Amino acid sequence: MKIKKYFLILFFSLFGTYLFSIDFSVDLTPHLGINYGSLKEELIADINHKNETVSLLDWPMNNILFTGLSADFIINNNISFILCGDYKIPFNYSCGLMKDYDWMNFYSTGTDELNRYSQHENKLKNAYSFDAELGYLFNIKERIQIKPSCSINYDYTKLTSYNGYRQYADKIGVRNNNDIYAKWTSDIPKKDLSGKKIISYEMSNLFAGFGLQLNATITQKLNLEFSEDILAALSSQSKDTHHQRKITDYENYFLFDFANKLAFITQLSIKYKVDDKGSFVFGSSFFYSSAKGLMYAKPVLKIDYDWILQDNKIKETFKLFKIYAGYSYVFKK
Repeated sequence: MKIKKYFLILFFSLFGTYLFSIDFSVDLTPHLGINYGSLKEELIADINHKNETVSLLDWPMNNILFTGLSADFIINNNISFILCGDYKIPFNYSCGLMKDYDWMNFYSTGTDELNRYSQHENKLKNAYSFDAELGYLFNIKERIQIKPSCSINYDYTKLTSYNGYRQYADKIGVRNNNDIYAKWTSDIPKKDLSGKKIISYEMSNLFAGFGLQLNATITQKLNLEFSEDILAALSSQSKDTHHQRKITDYENYFLFDFANKLAFITQLSIKYKVDDKGSFVFGSSFFYSSAKGLMYAKPVLKIDYDWILQDNKIKETFKLFKIYAGYSYVFKK
């Protein structure tokens, strides 16, 4: 036991000596910004050996405020470890009109006229993200650095649509054991859906990837940072819940699994130095991901049953642009 005790004392003494011998700083940046974007959910069916989009839900995500905090730990002026978290603020207002399109006749006549349309108020219910990045700064020239990095990113988003109306064309026949519908027109009577919860969509992603950042000192007070990241999904699933379908309907809950999702993030920020420790930060970023995945369904009467694999596939496309402002403060050892 004494040997173990002496070993621990020696270890922490050496570790403490090492910490005091290195250059160490922490750059804390609280920030506030606004998001603009869209999430598209496409149902794809194999019609005569050809992939056709038979349903499309278009979820806008506009004018969504977010807040966050990032911490950049710098060791010996070149090793960078960043932790960052963002939270989108779910105010009780619409962030756009969610639009739902259905091309029902693909199954019967094979034609591509629109047959059903609805639109509803889209509201953000919850959304947040966490990032961790490890990088190394290389001095290329006196005022230019590059930083290759690896990172892990997690994000979660839940949207729900309410109210609005729907316009469904009439059934006019049957072919190939599937119903035939008239073509949708804007003068079809609107069924009012005020006061109703329509559809919810939940999306969660865990990404890992690599990035490259360019830092350029423009003047003594002005610094520019540009970065590009490529991410691959370690796990990516989404859930779609149709709240207004009858209890006897077979499909009310849907699960989408994306095994090969890729994402790309482009970021640009400007730092204006106030003094040796503080800087104003203004930035923007664009996130893009798109993937096709497997689709599973579950009936409302059998909510405790396992998910049932479907023949149709799903395609999800997510685009998000954000701008933000913050204040960076550096703590040095």
